[in-house]
Amino acid sequence: MTTSHYKRIGNETYADARRRYERAWYQRTWGVRLSTYKDMKERGIKSEELAKNTILPKLGFTNIIHLSAINRYSPSDFYAEKNNKKYFIEVTTNISKCVPLASLLAELLDLNFYVLGIKPDFSAFLLKEVPLGKKSVYINHRNLIKMEVLQK
Repeated sequence: MTTSHYKRIGNETYADARRRYERAWYQRTWGVRLSTYKDMKERGIKSEELAKNTILPKLGFTNIIHLSAINRYSPSDFYAEKNNKKYFIEVTTNISKCVPLASLLAELLDLNFYVLGIKPDFSAFLLKEVPLGKKSVYINHRNLIKMEVLQK
């Protein structure tokens, strides 16, 4: 007689049930399903344009330079200034972002580093500071409450 290494819930494993729950949570929270690479790329381009033309000026940033448009492999999407302070800003439409190189570069250049989370349906956004030495950012439930609504 052999034993199963996975706990089963009905006909699915615990890992499958958790994955299904996470996908449902993502859809409820962000308003879209996890999608293909092509959809994510198009959404990324649109979100960066929205950030450059609408969100960053609305938040009071000036001298906005779209770094990822200049160099596709730049560690951050934008360089901007606000109140005589300099910022690196990374744009994402996901609930988490891994930014080890941009975080290190911001620390070395003495820049403030932020992640701009935009909902994939472009209805709201959140600017979240990345603490020094932190290599990844997660937008949790508390952050979702603080999201600002975009005017259409």
